[in-house]
Amino acid sequence: MNHSFKYSWILTRIAVAAVVVIVLCISLGAKANRGNPIQFEYKILNQLSFSQKIMSQVQQQSQAQNSSLQMHTYMTTHSKVLEETLNELGKEGWELSIMSESGYIFKRRSQ
Repeated sequence: MNHSFKYSWILTRIAVAAVVVIVLCISLGAKANRGNPIQFEYKILNQLSFSQKIMSQVQQQSQAQNSSLQMHTYMTTHSKVLEETLNELGKEGWELSIMSESGYIFKRRSQ
C-alpha cells in the first residue's frame, strides 16, 4: 500500500509540473505576440479594370474573327491573364483572400 501511494504522489507531482510548464509556455508566447502584432496590407483588383485589360488583349488578337471564335479567344485570354496576374502577385507575397463578382482582394503581411 505504501509503495502505490508513493508512486501516485510522484505521478501527481510530475503532472502538476507539466501543467505549470505548459501554462508558462503559452503565457510567454502570448506576451511576445502582444508586443508585436501581425499586421496586413491589402490590394484590391476590381473586376472592371481587370476586364478592360483582358478586352484590350482580345481586341488585338481577334480583329477578323467571328463571334464564337471571339468568345473562345476571350475565355482563353481571360484564363491566361488571370493566371499571369495571380502568379505575379504571388511572387510579391500577395495571397488571394476574397473573390467576388466585383473583384479580388489580396493580403500579405506588412513589410
